[in-house]
Amino acid sequence: MLAHLVPILQKLQDGFARTLNVTLLTVDPEGNPITRISNPSDFCTLIMGNPSGNARCQLSHKEMAVAVLKTGKPAVHRYCHAGLIQFAAPVIVEGSPLGTVLAGVPPSIPLDVDRVNRLADELGIMRGSLLAAAKSMKGLPEETIPNAVDFLCSLARTIAELCYQRDELSTWVVGLSTLYEVGKAISSTLSLREILDVTMERAISVTKAETGSIMLLDEKKGELSIETACGLDHKAVKQVRTKLGEGIAGWVAQQGEPVLLVDLATDPRFKDVSQREEIRSALSVPLKVKDKVIGVLNVNNKLVGGPFNEDDLALVSALASEIATAIENARLYEETKQKVMELSALHDVAKSTASTLKLEKLLALIIEKTAQVLHVPMCALKLIDKKTEELTVMASSGLTKEYIEGLRSRVGEGITGWVAKEGKPLAVSDVTKDSRYRYLGAAKRGHIRAMLCVPLIIRKGTIGVLSVYAPSPHYYTDDEVNLLSTLASQTAIAIENARLYEEISYQRGALEQLMAKTIQTQEDERKIVGLEVHDVISQAIASLFYRIQTCERLLDLDVKRAREEFSEMKRMAQGTLDDVTRLMFNLRPPHLEDLGVFPALRRYVDQYQRENAISVEMEVKGRRKRFHPSVEITIYRIVQEALTNVRKHAEARRVALKFEVNQETIHGLIEDDGKGFNPNPFLTKGEAEGHLGLLGMKERATLLGGTLDVKSSPGKGTAVCFEIPALSRQRK
Repeated sequence: MLAHLVPILQKLQDGFARTLNVTLLTVDPEGNPITRISNPSDFCTLIMGNPSGNARCQLSHKEMAVAVLKTGKPAVHRYCHAGLIQFAAPVIVEGSPLGTVLAGVPPSIPLDVDRVNRLADELGIMRGSLLAAAKSMKGLPEETIPNAVDFLCSLARTIAELCYQRDELSTWVVGLSTLYEVGKAISSTLSLREILDVTMERAISVTKAETGSIMLLDEKKGELSIETACGLDHKAVKQVRTKLGEGIAGWVAQQGEPVLLVDLATDPRFKDVSQREEIRSALSVPLKVKDKVIGVLNVNNKLVGGPFNEDDLALVSALASEIATAIENARLYEETKQKVMELSALHDVAKSTASTLKLEKLLALIIEKTAQVLHVPMCALKLIDKKTEELTVMASSGLTKEYIEGLRSRVGEGITGWVAKEGKPLAVSDVTKDSRYRYLGAAKRGHIRAMLCVPLIIRKGTIGVLSVYAPSPHYYTDDEVNLLSTLASQTAIAIENARLYEEISYQRGALEQLMAKTIQTQEDERKIVGLEVHDVISQAIASLFYRIQTCERLLDLDVKRAREEFSEMKRMAQGTLDDVTRLMFNLRPPHLEDLGVFPALRRYVDQYQRENAISVEMEVKGRRKRFHPSVEITIYRIVQEALTNVRKHAEARRVALKFEVNQETIHGLIEDDGKGFNPNPFLTKGEAEGHLGLLGMKERATLLGGTLDVKSSPGKGTAVCFEIPALSRQRK
């Protein structure tokens, strides 16, 4: 430290040497010269100009310096190796020895000639020169030596004061320099990470601390978390969460006041902290913006110069004040930047999802965008099967095949099942600690520890769940939850649109098939009518015509036989009339328009039983009323087609018709005890397989916004179930 003050020390030393008429020299604690010798006599100059003499002088200086610093008090030594009187005063600052000021003077009695000559011979100096130099020295009166020692002590104190002031000045210069460097660094960036790292590095450097950290406050949770640290265990840092009022940092954040702890063990406020943490002394200062605490700056265990002091506190407080605004600005900038990125990403998602209505492609696109927007390594989209209430993974990213295969669950089961049932987002920071999680083995193999799930909700309710996963415990923020929820809202709408598109496309195809079938059916009906007219009615009329001609001839020849012919003609006419009635009934049931669907079906069933050896039971529950004509004809044709299939294919003995009418829908069941079959090919391939009936029945129900399903298997009969909206007769 004294080496930095050499120019000033030299001037002080030269002035004191001239005033006292003594030779002065300042050395470090080991006795090595720091300054040049002031006011040396010719005698000393001759001796120190000689190598051997200089070595003896150096040894004498060291012995004197060590002796003085050992006691910490000034001392007088009679005599040095050349016979001169030496006295010295230590330079001590705050208990630390920095050096010694040495003084040399000739005694009041002239030096002994024999001693001088002997010294000259030992050193190889001419006797005459050394003797002349010795005689030229003026001795210091014995009674003035105490005063000289006092002057020397005054010089030592002046040097010590200079050192102390310089040390303080240096500390403030370093502090101001640090503040300048920090200010310069944080003004050149809006990166929160860079600001925190630069600040932490400078705070540790300027305070000479062993460890340090910057903690930021989460106002909603009321806790501090370490954002950057120096000298602390990296893994432990991530897990630290300090509640307001808890520990040193929690107390500072709650009170908004700094803490200077010289000895943590003796402070009653933090006894529990000192027992569990290796902290001896500490500085903890709040980071404030407009009197609002946003975090805490901590430094622990000063390594140099004793415990932390008020100067350290002032410096760290100034540093905290400097960075608090910068941190807040950086956070606002990053929040704004993040919002812009999120909005941009959501716009991209909306644009991308609007670019396709193919459900499979859409789901893959949604998963890709979810991973990008939330910066997650794993995500999955599950949709609910309405019939089974199972949640099935429809698209995923980053998940293992084994994990996906084990993800099947029902609504209400597990974490995703809970979200699907409750219709609320759920964030789980560690799945191994949540009793609802059911796949711990698969999760560990798939490196999953945290998950965030949000429901996919449309007007009719929840249709699925969108989930993201993390490989390590993770506390999901409100921003992350809100972002995924917004993404899920867009996703649900896009999925519903894609489903509606597929349904409309299917209905359009079904309508086209139904129109083709209708045309074909009309042609078939015309052929049937033509065949009926040609083969039955036409033949019957022709036969009647011939019998009329026969009767005309028999009236004059054989009246009895003519009467018999008239009876046969009457029978034939009645049969022909019945055939025409049956033909008209099949083309348009006459009772349907007059009586309604259920009475018309009862008459059809009665006729069906008369014509076939099959028992049919019909039951109708609920309010009986007239429905829209399209509803009535659809129900009638479905039952008619189903009973025709029973007669042709089922080999059944009994059929049960059950209908239930409520405010919104009509439920129908046509169940037989026949041989059964596999209905799937006929419901999908339809006309290509030559079985248009089942597909036509399903399409009729679908066109009215209803559903129809056929359940059957070989040897177990067949059940046709349908549900059709109960549109009123007045509704268009």
